[in-house]
Amino acid sequence: NIRKDSLVELPIIGEVNLVEKSIKEAEVLLEELYAKYYVDPYINLRVNSRRVIVFPGTGSSAQVVPLQYNNTTLIEALALVGGITGDSKAQRIKLIRNIKGNQEVYLIDLSTIKGLRDGSTILQSNDIIYVEPNPRYAREILQDVTPILSLITAFTSIVTTYYIINQ
Repeated sequence: NIRKDSLVELPIIGEVNLVEKSIKEAEVLLEELYAKYYVDPYINLRVNSRRVIVFPGTGSSAQVVPLQYNNTTLIEALALVGGITGDSKAQRIKLIRNIKGNQEVYLIDLSTIKGLRDGSTILQSNDIIYVEPNPRYAREILQDVTPILSLITAFTSIVTTYYIINQ
């Protein structure tokens, strides 16, 4: 486990800093450190807490997706959350990645062949995938107006019924 001070405590070699190293770089470093004690050591690292957050463009349905494999792609992560629905824009997908403390945003268009190649991007731990939703103006307006129309219809029905009865 990596401690809060960025160090890993390992048997024989003690504390080692693996922060900002790729898995391969960490394996090579550890093989070099253990070579002082073992003949031709082989290190195979596995990261257990790798995950990305996916906002699939359907409102409040964000999901945390564990990255079980080192080569999980953007398209695979989207498929794990149910794919891109009709309520979202395949041409407006943002991959937000923290690179040395800065948030880098990559715009990916999965509606084109070039975009599909970009969709093969290998995800990194803590990436954020945001699929822009399709605006549904007619539905939103109808949702806002429906209660008012229902009230007007009910009032009109009551008034009409009252006039019919009293004539």
